[in-house]
Amino acid sequence: MPPKPQHYYKNKERFQVVSGTRLAPHGEIMYGVITGEGDGTLMYKGGREVTVAKQRSIEFLGENINLAGVSTFSSTASQNGINPAKWIRADKGDIVLEAPSGKIILAAEQIEITANGNQVLDKTGNVFIKANSSVNISAPSIQVKGSKTAISGSHTISLIGQNYLNTMAGFHNSTVVGDALTPCGGIVSKASGIIKTIQTILG
Repeated sequence: MPPKPQHYYKNKERFQVVSGTRLAPHGEIMYGVITGEGDGTLMYKGGREVTVAKQRSIEFLGENINLAGVSTFSSTASQNGINPAKWIRADKGDIVLEAPSGKIILAAEQIEITANGNQVLDKTGNVFIKANSSVNISAPSIQVKGSKTAISGSHTISLIGQNYLNTMAGFHNSTVVGDALTPCGGIVSKASGIIKTIQTILG
């Protein structure tokens, strides 16, 4: 049978230091500091850490970082040209940010999102953005680039240029509902699309 953990308690007026106690669902506490109000940090056997702050957790970082200097934090940071004031890295597993009754706000001089994929098994990285109501993107300039780009609307799609709308392609194919109802609907639509494309190219 494995040896029983050695319990350690040290009670002070406003906090408690504890070790050796088992607390579900995480297991045996190796070291923990708990306040009289139930807040604190617990380090569990096997490399798990739990921090509890029932109101708010705040960090102030990076005041003395030399922004003009080269990062010596890690080779990865130096290669990517970043100088981190806070670095969170998970070699395995996921990183989850969850606010069931609030917002997650990212505010910075510049925000970058990169998905490199699995460099060993699959080099394809994907970025997914989902919302149950709407996704709004607003900027003075918006660019979307891809070797294959598809825009699909199950109900409607609107392309509106208040001053000018330019469409250009090597070949332009346009299909309307009339293609399925009348024999000539598709021919007229495709011919009209080709003429508009030629007119755009010629100015």
